[in-house]
Amino acid sequence: MAHSVRSIVGCVMVLLAVNAAGAGDASPLSATLRVLVPSPVDGPVATRVDSKPEGSQVVSDLPQVRVSTAGPESLVLNEPAKYVISLDNLGEHVASKINVRCVLPAWVELGEHVASTGKLVGTHPDIVWQVDKIAGRAHQELLLNLVPREGKAFELKVDISVEPSNVNKKISVMQPKLDLSLVGPAAVSYGKSSVWKLNVLNPGTGELGDVEVDVFAGDSKVASQMLPRLAAGGEQPIDLEINPTEVGSHSIRVVAKSGRLSAVADASFVVRRGRLAVDLQGVRRDFAGATSQYAVKVINEGDDVIQNVLLTLDLPVDMEYVSGIEKPSLRGSGISWVVNRVAVGEQLEFPLMLAVKKGGQHELQVTASTMDRMSATDRFSVEAITAPDIKLEVTDPVGPRRVDSVAEYVIRVLNHGTDTARDISVIAVCDSNLEPVDVSGSAALRDGKVYFKPVETLEPNHKITFKVQAKAKKSGSHDFRVIVKSVVPETRLAVQETTRFFDMNQAESQEPAQGGGDDKVAAGRDNPRSSLLQPLSFEPQFRAVKLPTKTRR
Repeated sequence: MAHSVRSIVGCVMVLLAVNAAGAGDASPLSATLRVLVPSPVDGPVATRVDSKPEGSQVVSDLPQVRVSTAGPESLVLNEPAKYVISLDNLGEHVASKINVRCVLPAWVELGEHVASTGKLVGTHPDIVWQVDKIAGRAHQELLLNLVPREGKAFELKVDISVEPSNVNKKISVMQPKLDLSLVGPAAVSYGKSSVWKLNVLNPGTGELGDVEVDVFAGDSKVASQMLPRLAAGGEQPIDLEINPTEVGSHSIRVVAKSGRLSAVADASFVVRRGRLAVDLQGVRRDFAGATSQYAVKVINEGDDVIQNVLLTLDLPVDMEYVSGIEKPSLRGSGISWVVNRVAVGEQLEFPLMLAVKKGGQHELQVTASTMDRMSATDRFSVEAITAPDIKLEVTDPVGPRRVDSVAEYVIRVLNHGTDTARDISVIAVCDSNLEPVDVSGSAALRDGKVYFKPVETLEPNHKITFKVQAKAKKSGSHDFRVIVKSVVPETRLAVQETTRFFDMNQAESQEPAQGGGDDKVAAGRDNPRSSLLQPLSFEPQFRAVKLPTKTRR
């Protein structure tokens, strides 16, 4: 009967795991036996036989019974005579089933007869006095009256028989038996131990001693336990903990032996394990500086659930994580997060946004791993393409301006791209009522147009700044236009700003003259109009180019 450890006094817990004895091959599983074994007691298990065996005794004595006759030695013809047959038990024990036989001649007549006990059976001349039992030291008599009918001598023959005493002793034969029962799961998860319930039983009537229990996986013995004794009708529960180290089908055999008795229990089970796979997807080619969507997929291709999967995305130094994963952990330039559970056949997808900071070839790697050393890896390569990106900004004076004041226009050319811009030309054009009076940098003036010295290179995230100061010749709204052309990238940009000028000496009701646009700028302007302009250091070339315009007011 099964008992817990706490409910048994004087019991010890035995934990024993044994490697395959004499087997060179590694077993696909290990096993541990946990059994509650009663503490050994003094004395051997087997019964010792000596000259005075233990047990009840039966003693038998031979009956000591005596029979005797008494009566006249001579008789008178046809006259009755009395004879007495005496029965004496000289022993201490009861004598049973006593037969006293008397044989007479046929011519001697048997007259009246009386017995103190028992009865007479048979017919004349052969009669028997039957006495069932006579107590120890007891006396019984049989009185016979005999009448002779012939004048001849005869012999009274008397003999006795007593049933001998039998010695009977009931001896029971004890028959021990040995049996096993083994119950456990049909399928277990890899890396997790399973507990099987093993019962060693003795359904017989005799006690078992030195019961050896061995557990085999194939030909390898993986665990062993000795039970000192097992009472008749008793059982010993054992927890058999199995730790499989290989997936697939397995079988175990438990063998119990005690002397000439043996029992076998076989069982089989399947070890299941999930199989991880990961897939990293995204754009193969992207522009440096761009942010694009990627996706990490984790797949369970095995036959068991996978729990607590750690996903790690390693990024190169020129890429960075932007968004998409809820509460990720930062790991260097990459991130990691945990997936609690992936069912059999399930595919989970995690979209995320990544940014490429620089051009070139970039290698990404995603790894999925578990605590039981399951892992999968996928790599992905992104080619980041660099390109310059020219932007133009023009800042005009804030609010209306007096006709006699100087208006300053600030021109900024920026490279927001990821590569160097080359051969950039900047031209500022004033309308016919707006006169340039000064510029920054090397420039040339002709017909109201300012030609700045071409910029050979402009690095990424850099800018160049030009300034033009101008005066209005009369009141009105006058236009200031900037045109930018570059060879790399092949770009044409134009921005036009309008500034309101007014003359304080004119009547307020007088409508100010409107600017004539850049188609009026070039008329009659062949020479620089300000001594503040720097000398030309290059020979400008003029070409008529029709450009799209972008106006900001």
